[in-house]
Amino acid sequence: MPTCLKPAERNKNTRQTVRVSSFYEADAQTFEKKHAFKIHTYFGFPFCDYCSNYLWGLTQQGFQCQDCGMNVHHQCKDEVPDDCKPSKKRISKVFGVDLTTVVKVKDIDNIPPVLYKAISLVEKSGLNTEGIYRVNGSLDEVNRFKDLIDNNAHPDVLEKAELFVICSLLKQYLRELPMPVVTYDAYQAFIDANKFTDHEDRVAETKKAIRLLPDSHFHTLKALIEHLSRVSQSSKQNQMTTDNLSIVFGPTIFRSPELSPENMMTDLNHQKTAVKFMIDHCWRLLR
Repeated sequence: MPTCLKPAERNKNTRQTVRVSSFYEADAQTFEKKHAFKIHTYFGFPFCDYCSNYLWGLTQQGFQCQDCGMNVHHQCKDEVPDDCKPSKKRISKVFGVDLTTVVKVKDIDNIPPVLYKAISLVEKSGLNTEGIYRVNGSLDEVNRFKDLIDNNAHPDVLEKAELFVICSLLKQYLRELPMPVVTYDAYQAFIDANKFTDHEDRVAETKKAIRLLPDSHFHTLKALIEHLSRVSQSSKQNQMTTDNLSIVFGPTIFRSPELSPENMMTDLNHQKTAVKFMIDHCWRLLR
Protein backbone atom coordinates (compact mmCIF):
# COMPACT_ATOMS: atom_id res chain seq x y z
CA MET A 1 0.00 0.00 0.00
CA PRO A 2 1.64 3.26 -1.09
CA THR A 3 2.18 6.09 1.34
CA CYS A 4 0.80 9.58 0.78
CA LEU A 5 2.64 11.83 -1.61
CA LYS A 6 4.14 15.25 -1.11
CA PRO A 7 2.17 17.93 -2.97
CA ALA A 8 4.86 18.27 -5.64
CA GLU A 9 4.63 14.55 -6.38
CA ARG A 10 0.87 14.29 -6.75
CA ASN A 11 0.65 15.36 -10.36
CA LYS A 12 3.29 13.03 -11.69
CA ASN A 13 2.04 10.61 -14.29
CA THR A 14 4.19 7.77 -13.06
CA ARG A 15 2.33 5.03 -11.29
CA GLN A 16 3.13 4.57 -7.62
CA THR A 17 4.82 1.35 -6.58
CA VAL A 18 2.49 -0.56 -4.30
CA ARG A 19 4.33 -1.62 -1.17
CA VAL A 20 3.52 -2.43 2.40
CA SER A 21 3.65 0.86 4.28
CA SER A 22 5.86 1.48 7.28
CA PHE A 23 2.99 1.35 9.73
CA TYR A 24 3.11 -2.44 9.47
CA GLU A 25 6.75 -2.75 10.45
CA ALA A 26 6.30 -2.58 14.25
CA ASP A 27 5.41 -5.68 16.25
CA ALA A 28 1.85 -5.42 17.61
CA GLN A 29 2.72 -7.83 20.40
CA THR A 30 5.02 -5.19 21.91
CA PHE A 31 2.19 -2.65 22.20
CA GLU A 32 1.28 -1.76 25.77
CA LYS A 33 -2.24 -2.68 26.82
CA LYS A 34 -3.96 -2.09 30.13
CA HIS A 35 -5.74 -5.01 31.78
CA ALA A 36 -9.54 -4.87 31.80
CA PHE A 37 -9.95 -5.85 35.45
CA LYS A 38 -13.40 -6.55 36.88
CA ILE A 39 -14.34 -7.69 40.38
CA HIS A 40 -14.75 -11.47 40.44
CA THR A 41 -15.99 -14.25 42.73
CA TYR A 42 -13.84 -17.38 42.60
CA PHE A 43 -14.55 -20.99 43.48
CA GLY A 44 -11.93 -23.39 44.69
CA PHE A 45 -8.52 -22.14 45.78
CA PRO A 46 -7.50 -19.20 43.57
CA PHE A 47 -4.10 -17.53 43.68
CA CYS A 48 -3.00 -14.04 42.63
CA ASP A 49 -1.09 -14.13 39.34
CA TYR A 50 0.91 -11.07 40.39
CA CYS A 51 2.13 -11.89 43.92
CA SER A 52 1.38 -15.65 43.93
CA ASN A 53 -0.47 -15.46 47.26
CA TYR A 54 -3.88 -16.91 48.03
CA LEU A 55 -6.99 -14.85 47.23
CA TRP A 56 -8.78 -14.87 50.58
CA GLY A 57 -12.52 -14.60 51.13
CA LEU A 58 -15.78 -16.23 50.12
CA THR A 59 -17.01 -13.76 47.48
CA GLN A 60 -15.44 -11.05 45.34
CA GLN A 61 -11.98 -12.15 46.42
CA GLY A 62 -10.16 -10.32 43.64
CA PHE A 63 -10.15 -8.94 40.11
CA GLN A 64 -10.03 -10.84 36.83
CA CYS A 65 -8.95 -9.35 33.49
CA GLN A 66 -11.78 -9.77 31.00
CA ASP A 67 -9.34 -9.95 28.09
CA CYS A 68 -6.59 -12.30 29.26
CA GLY A 69 -7.96 -13.93 32.44
CA MET A 70 -5.28 -12.67 34.85
CA ASN A 71 -6.38 -12.88 38.52
CA VAL A 72 -5.11 -10.44 41.14
CA HIS A 73 -5.74 -9.12 44.64
CA HIS A 74 -7.54 -5.83 45.17
CA GLN A 75 -4.25 -4.34 46.38
CA CYS A 76 -2.23 -5.80 43.49
CA LYS A 77 -4.48 -4.52 40.71
CA ASP A 78 -2.82 -1.11 40.46
CA GLU A 79 0.69 -2.58 40.55
CA VAL A 80 0.28 -4.79 37.47
CA PRO A 81 2.11 -3.43 34.37
CA ASP A 82 0.28 -2.73 31.12
CA ASP A 83 1.18 -6.10 29.63
CA CYS A 84 -2.20 -7.68 28.90
CA LYS A 85 -2.04 -10.37 26.21
CA PRO A 86 -5.66 -10.91 25.14
CA SER A 87 -6.87 -14.48 24.69
CA LYS A 88 -8.69 -15.45 21.51
CA LYS A 89 -11.07 -17.50 23.67
CA ARG A 90 -12.16 -14.35 25.52
CA ILE A 91 -12.44 -11.93 22.60
CA SER A 92 -15.39 -13.09 20.56
CA LYS A 93 -16.01 -9.99 18.42
CA VAL A 94 -14.19 -7.47 16.24
CA PHE A 95 -16.60 -4.54 16.27
CA GLY A 96 -16.85 -2.64 19.56
CA VAL A 97 -13.49 -3.95 20.82
CA ASP A 98 -10.65 -1.52 21.54
CA LEU A 99 -7.89 -1.21 18.95
CA THR A 100 -5.01 -2.59 21.01
CA THR A 101 -7.01 -5.66 22.00
CA VAL A 102 -7.90 -6.43 18.39
CA VAL A 103 -4.38 -6.11 16.98
CA LYS A 104 -2.85 -8.14 19.80
CA VAL A 105 -5.41 -10.95 19.79
CA LYS A 106 -5.37 -11.25 15.99
CA ASP A 107 -1.53 -11.32 16.09
CA ILE A 108 -1.39 -9.85 12.59
CA ASP A 109 -0.48 -6.39 11.32
CA ASN A 110 -0.60 -3.29 13.53
CA ILE A 111 -4.04 -2.13 12.57
CA PRO A 112 -7.23 -4.23 12.71
CA PRO A 113 -7.31 -6.70 9.79
CA VAL A 114 -10.83 -5.63 8.81
CA LEU A 115 -9.63 -2.04 8.46
CA TYR A 116 -6.58 -3.07 6.42
CA LYS A 117 -8.75 -5.17 4.09
CA ALA A 118 -11.33 -2.42 3.62
CA ILE A 119 -8.66 0.16 2.79
CA SER A 120 -6.95 -2.25 0.37
CA LEU A 121 -10.19 -2.97 -1.49
CA VAL A 122 -11.13 0.70 -1.77
CA GLU A 123 -7.69 1.58 -3.14
CA LYS A 124 -7.73 -1.35 -5.52
CA SER A 125 -10.92 -0.45 -7.34
CA GLY A 126 -12.75 2.47 -5.77
CA LEU A 127 -10.59 5.58 -5.78
CA ASN A 128 -12.27 7.03 -8.86
CA THR A 129 -15.83 6.28 -7.73
CA GLU A 130 -17.90 9.41 -7.24
CA GLY A 131 -19.21 9.89 -3.71
CA ILE A 132 -16.85 7.40 -2.08
CA TYR A 133 -17.32 7.57 1.72
CA ARG A 134 -20.16 10.08 1.25
CA VAL A 135 -22.73 7.72 -0.27
CA ASN A 136 -23.92 5.07 2.19
CA GLY A 137 -24.15 1.40 1.36
CA SER A 138 -27.17 -0.78 2.05
CA LEU A 139 -27.70 -0.94 5.83
CA ASP A 140 -28.83 -4.56 5.60
CA GLU A 141 -25.66 -5.49 3.73
CA VAL A 142 -23.45 -3.53 6.12
CA ASN A 143 -25.00 -5.36 9.08
CA ARG A 144 -24.70 -8.71 7.27
CA PHE A 145 -20.97 -8.33 6.68
CA LYS A 146 -20.48 -6.94 10.18
CA ASP A 147 -22.12 -10.08 11.62
CA LEU A 148 -19.97 -12.30 9.41
CA ILE A 149 -16.77 -10.66 10.63
CA ASP A 150 -17.91 -10.69 14.26
CA ASN A 151 -18.52 -14.42 13.86
CA ASN A 152 -14.93 -15.09 12.83
CA ALA A 153 -15.24 -14.74 9.07
CA HIS A 154 -11.92 -13.79 7.48
CA PRO A 155 -11.80 -10.15 6.31
CA ASP A 156 -11.40 -11.48 2.76
CA VAL A 157 -15.19 -11.94 2.86
CA LEU A 158 -15.38 -8.21 2.09
CA GLU A 159 -14.27 -9.00 -1.45
CA LYS A 160 -17.91 -10.04 -2.03
CA ALA A 161 -19.28 -6.69 -0.82
CA GLU A 162 -20.14 -3.65 -2.92
CA LEU A 163 -17.80 -0.68 -2.66
CA PHE A 164 -20.21 1.59 -0.76
CA VAL A 165 -20.93 -1.25 1.68
CA ILE A 166 -17.19 -1.59 2.35
CA CYS A 167 -16.88 2.17 2.93
CA SER A 168 -19.87 2.22 5.27
CA LEU A 169 -18.53 -0.79 7.16
CA LEU A 170 -15.19 0.96 7.67
CA LYS A 171 -16.93 4.02 9.13
CA GLN A 172 -19.17 1.80 11.27
CA TYR A 173 -16.13 0.02 12.68
CA LEU A 174 -14.55 3.33 13.68
CA ARG A 175 -17.77 4.65 15.22
CA GLU A 176 -18.19 1.57 17.40
CA LEU A 177 -14.70 1.72 18.92
CA PRO A 178 -15.06 2.06 22.70
CA MET A 179 -12.10 4.46 22.59
CA PRO A 180 -11.92 6.57 19.41
CA VAL A 181 -8.84 6.62 17.18
CA VAL A 182 -7.84 9.95 18.73
CA THR A 183 -8.09 8.98 22.38
CA TYR A 184 -9.75 11.11 25.04
CA ASP A 185 -6.35 11.70 26.67
CA ALA A 186 -4.97 13.17 23.43
CA TYR A 187 -8.15 14.92 22.27
CA GLN A 188 -7.54 18.35 23.78
CA ALA A 189 -3.95 18.45 22.50
CA PHE A 190 -5.25 18.00 18.93
CA ILE A 191 -7.91 20.67 19.45
CA ASP A 192 -5.37 23.10 20.92
CA ALA A 193 -2.91 22.44 18.06
CA ASN A 194 -5.68 23.26 15.60
CA LYS A 195 -6.00 26.77 17.08
CA PHE A 196 -2.47 27.86 16.12
CA THR A 197 -2.47 30.35 13.26
CA ASP A 198 1.23 30.03 12.42
CA HIS A 199 1.65 27.07 10.07
CA GLU A 200 4.93 25.74 11.47
CA ASP A 201 3.68 26.05 15.05
CA ARG A 202 0.58 24.11 14.08
CA VAL A 203 2.68 21.37 12.48
CA ALA A 204 4.88 21.11 15.58
CA GLU A 205 1.94 21.04 18.01
CA THR A 206 0.04 18.47 15.93
CA LYS A 207 3.11 16.23 15.95
CA LYS A 208 3.22 16.52 19.74
CA ALA A 209 -0.45 15.55 19.93
CA ILE A 210 0.09 12.54 17.66
CA ARG A 211 2.90 11.32 19.93
CA LEU A 212 0.40 11.12 22.80
CA LEU A 213 -1.48 8.29 21.07
CA PRO A 214 -0.98 4.65 22.09
CA ASP A 215 0.84 2.57 19.46
CA SER A 216 -2.24 0.89 18.01
CA HIS A 217 -4.07 4.22 17.75
CA PHE A 218 -1.08 5.90 16.09
CA HIS A 219 -0.74 3.15 13.47
CA THR A 220 -4.50 3.19 12.80
CA LEU A 221 -4.54 6.99 12.46
CA LYS A 222 -1.53 6.82 10.12
CA ALA A 223 -3.22 4.19 7.96
CA LEU A 224 -6.47 6.15 7.78
CA ILE A 225 -4.98 9.56 7.07
CA GLU A 226 -2.59 8.25 4.41
CA HIS A 227 -5.54 6.41 2.84
CA LEU A 228 -7.69 9.55 2.84
CA SER A 229 -4.82 11.46 1.28
CA ARG A 230 -4.78 8.98 -1.59
CA VAL A 231 -8.58 9.25 -1.93
CA SER A 232 -8.28 13.05 -2.14
CA GLN A 233 -5.69 12.77 -4.91
CA SER A 234 -8.50 11.44 -7.13
CA SER A 235 -10.95 14.17 -6.12
CA LYS A 236 -11.54 15.26 -9.74
CA GLN A 237 -13.07 11.84 -10.34
CA ASN A 238 -14.60 10.98 -6.95
CA GLN A 239 -15.62 14.52 -5.89
CA MET A 240 -14.18 13.90 -2.41
CA THR A 241 -11.83 16.75 -1.61
CA THR A 242 -9.99 16.99 1.69
CA ASP A 243 -12.81 19.30 2.84
CA ASN A 244 -15.45 16.69 2.05
CA LEU A 245 -13.46 13.85 3.58
CA SER A 246 -12.83 15.80 6.77
CA ILE A 247 -16.56 16.47 7.16
CA VAL A 248 -17.20 12.72 6.96
CA PHE A 249 -14.28 11.54 9.10
CA GLY A 250 -13.89 14.37 11.63
CA PRO A 251 -16.56 13.03 14.03
CA THR A 252 -15.47 9.44 13.28
CA ILE A 253 -11.77 9.77 14.08
CA PHE A 254 -12.44 12.22 16.92
CA ARG A 255 -15.04 11.93 19.66
CA SER A 256 -15.32 14.62 22.31
CA PRO A 257 -14.98 13.36 25.90
CA GLU A 258 -17.53 16.02 26.84
CA LEU A 259 -20.84 16.07 25.02
CA SER A 260 -22.16 19.43 26.28
CA PRO A 261 -24.40 21.02 23.59
CA GLU A 262 -22.64 24.40 23.88
CA ASN A 263 -19.28 22.86 22.91
CA MET A 264 -20.53 20.37 20.34
CA MET A 265 -20.65 22.64 17.28
CA THR A 266 -17.31 24.27 18.09
CA ASP A 267 -15.69 20.87 18.58
CA LEU A 268 -17.14 19.54 15.33
CA ASN A 269 -15.50 22.39 13.45
CA HIS A 270 -12.15 21.76 15.15
CA GLN A 271 -12.44 18.03 14.42
CA LYS A 272 -13.08 18.72 10.75
CA THR A 273 -10.22 21.18 10.35
CA ALA A 274 -7.82 18.94 12.32
CA VAL A 275 -8.53 15.98 10.01
CA LYS A 276 -8.19 18.20 6.92
CA PHE A 277 -4.85 19.49 8.19
CA MET A 278 -3.56 15.94 8.76
CA ILE A 279 -4.69 14.83 5.30
CA ASP A 280 -3.12 17.84 3.62
CA HIS A 281 0.18 17.44 5.50
CA CYS A 282 0.37 13.72 6.27
CA TRP A 283 3.77 13.47 4.59
CA ARG A 284 5.14 15.78 7.34
CA LEU A 285 3.06 14.75 10.32
CA LEU A 286 3.03 10.96 10.10
CA ARG A 287 6.48 10.00 8.83
